[in-house]
Amino acid sequence: SLSLSLSLSLSLSLFPSLFLSFSPVSVKNLCLKFILIILTAIDNISQNVMLEYFMLNSIFEALVSTFFHPDTRDHHGYDTAVALALLVNYRKHEV
Repeated sequence: SLSLSLSLSLSLSLFPSLFLSFSPVSVKNLCLKFILIILTAIDNISQNVMLEYFMLNSIFEALVSTFFHPDTRDHHGYDTAVALALLVNYRKHEV
């Protein structure tokens, strides 16, 4: 369990650098799909512990950067918008 947690934490910490670098479209697509799977793993988004990690270790800049480049926006725009919408809705009723 500790090794799984450590490997998951390591892979999530690599997301911004993979996504902001000149990685192939397929790598960026896999990263986004992985993030969406984690974000939608639990029915009630406010109870998703992994979103707490995303809120503490911001991936916002990496996601928003997809909208600045037309090619990246064409390939990843929809999935990025969904991920950002899910992050915005995290614990919105507690504010």
